[in-house]
Amino acid sequence: MAIVGHQGKIMIGDTEVAQINQWSLDVDVKLLEATPFGETWEKKVPGLKSWSGKASGWWDMSDAGQRAVQEVLLSGSCVTLKLYTNATNHYYGTALIKTINVKASAGDLVEIEISFEGTGPLSYV
Repeated sequence: MAIVGHQGKIMIGDTEVAQINQWSLDVDVKLLEATPFGETWEKKVPGLKSWSGKASGWWDMSDAGQRAVQEVLLSGSCVTLKLYTNATNHYYGTALIKTINVKASAGDLVEIEISFEGTGPLSYV
């Protein structure tokens, strides 16, 4: 069943990050070379897993959530990040905020893009 994205949101701890209209999540596993001598085909085994992503929307430092994102980046601390796919279901895990990119141009709203990287397991409920 397809899900409409308009109920998505991002939360830092229990604080919603307002004005976000898009997020993406990448979950990866490092593939390790396991080919012995004499083989003619590569063999791989799964190694460590990782996750990272981005969120973007309209910049609004009057929002407690966007201020929290900036404070977490500047302090270098970890945060519980929740990425909602609908009103109740979400991915969650501990993450570091890697970058905040603010873009202003004449004739348009000021934009924000946030990138993050997980520091442990990612779960979904």
